[in-house]
Parts: sequence; structure tokens; C-alpha cells
Amino acid sequence: PFKAQLVGLAQQTRQQELRWHLAQMIPRLELAPQQTKTVIHIFFNYLTDDRKIVVTFAMQALSDLAIKNAAVSPHVLKAIEELTQTGSPEFQARGKKLLPTLKKMKQER
Repeated sequence: PFKAQLVGLAQQTRQQELRWHLAQMIPRLELAPQQTKTVIHIFFNYLTDDRKIVVTFAMQALSDLAIKNAAVSPHVLKAIEELTQTGSPEFQARGKKLLPTLKKMKQER
């Protein structure tokens, strides 16, 4: 019942603790198509955060959302590939865990 409030909070907050926890929670919710578009946009913005933990959990959130929504999968795959190749060791490690599933989804579609 609090989905809209969580999405709004994710959009507004600058606190790293809230950002990374919301990135863990929101992909687990049943979202309407417009809410899905909104949170994907939010988590793409999180990829530019200065805090590595926020970016790492945003990568995971985007991957989780891409698994549920094939339309966003190519954009997520590209972003995660870039972070895996050029990002910090944390981003590379997370990307190496996420990429096999995303690439497999791409091949199946």
C-alpha cells in the first residue's frame, strides 16, 4: 500500500542509506507500468551517485527490474557492461555477477 510513497522517497532523497535500501526494496514490489518506468529512471540516476554502495545497489535493482521487464533489458545490459569494464572494483565485481543472467536473457529473446 506504500508503493507510491516509496517511489516518491526514492526520487527525492539524497541520503545514501535510504537510496541503497530503497534500491533493494522497490524491485521486489509489484509495480504498475508507469511506476516501473519511473523507478528505472531513478535507478539510472543513482548510477551517477558519488557513493559506490548506492551505485552497486542501483546496478542490482536495474538488473532485477530488467529480468521482470524485457523492454528495459538492453539499456540495463549496456549500462552494466560499461560499469563492469570501466568502473571501480566494486562495480566490476557486481557486474560480473549480473551480466551472465542479462546476457542469457538477451539471447533468449
